[in-house]
Amino acid sequence: MVSILRALEIPDDLLNTVGVDGVYEHYYDELGQDPRRRVAFEKARQMFHRASDDGVEARIAPLNWESFAHENRKKCTNLIKELVEARISDFHYLPNSYPKEVCAGYVVLLREARHLPRQIGARIHDGITPDEYKRLVSENNRMEDYLEICEEQLACSIGIIDSPYIELIMQRFSALFSRVGVTDLPHNTISLIVGALKLEEGSK
Repeated sequence: MVSILRALEIPDDLLNTVGVDGVYEHYYDELGQDPRRRVAFEKARQMFHRASDDGVEARIAPLNWESFAHENRKKCTNLIKELVEARISDFHYLPNSYPKEVCAGYVVLLREARHLPRQIGARIHDGITPDEYKRLVSENNRMEDYLEICEEQLACSIGIIDSPYIELIMQRFSALFSRVGVTDLPHNTISLIVGALKLEEGSK
């Protein structure tokens, strides 16, 4: 499905937000201008729903990372190099989660956007237990389903990203989603502006 969308020059990340049918409805008029594109997308949409209805699931064998890395050492090294040098738009390499931490680093998944209400975020900053979260939800049911805390565990922040690294992550995240999808303006918008400014030929 993703390859079909890319071939049609439609952002594939829309699948995560509006779904297959939402993409089809949003681009229906545009696809109609090219019958071949509409037919291609309609076939892909039907195959997607047929697979979902039949309960078809991709079965992928567990990956043995050590053997994979050994067999593809050069590719893995090049991939790590691209990641560290910020040449992969979907991911960002973070050397540590707090100052002076010694580790191999972390990978920020820029397409995996998550958000928390400010009230929950403030409580996580100080640390929140399962019972405290249940009480918070009982006081405001809109806070439900944001956290899953196992018994005898604590949800809390585990790192601090200092400046300018946090600004860099925000900049890369913004660049990844810089194209905001909005409804196209009417086709006669330009002519209306030209007419309002009296820029037609022969006008004084």
